[in-house]
Amino acid sequence: MHNIKVSIYESCVHPDTSSSLSSVWVRIHGIPTKAKKEKYIKLISQAIGKFVCVDESSLGGQGPMRVMILYPDPSKIDCTLPTLYFGSVGKMLTLELERDQAGGGHSPAPDPPADQRDPQGGRLIQ
Repeated sequence: MHNIKVSIYESCVHPDTSSSLSSVWVRIHGIPTKAKKEKYIKLISQAIGKFVCVDESSLGGQGPMRVMILYPDPSKIDCTLPTLYFGSVGKMLTLELERDQAGGGHSPAPDPPADQRDPQGGRLIQ
């Protein structure tokens, strides 16, 4: 009568799951040049979400860091973190969710290392 079609499949989510994480690329502005090392970026990323990988081309230079993280609600990423201290100097880091990379003139996300790919879904894992 209403041309409604329904498909029912067995759930692939554990019944106790309350939320899921999405992998997103984030730019972190304000990191001092001396702290642009992967081990420090991993620590900074813990204040945001779950670290997946860093765009190694953003480790050098003055620009923002590009980091892939797992985050529950990417629409809430654009923000400023509480003050983080690098030695005795406090910095307020700004986060920016990468939106349309092709349309915004940004370089595309680098290919992840093969050992960080999920063999079933192709998504990055850590």
